Amino acid sequence: MRAAAFIFIACTLPEVAALAAAQQEKITYHEHVRPIFTASCVSCHNPDKNKAGLDLTSYTAVMKGSSSA
Repeated sequence: MRAAAFIFIACTLPEVAALAAAQQEKITYHEHVRPIFTASCVSCHNPDKNKAGLDLTSYTAVMKGSSSA
């Protein structure tokens, strides 16, 4: 995983973990992580704009990482 993707994921993990703990349910990208990325990140990190080679619109794209070192 590239550094940029790691930073984005690391920044959202506390929020996602707190939400999942409160609801005691399995964390999923679609239900828990994507809404955070949509609110804060997807305007620049999407298939069209693809800033730093990072697309955060799908789990598969996130796991590909970015073009940044």
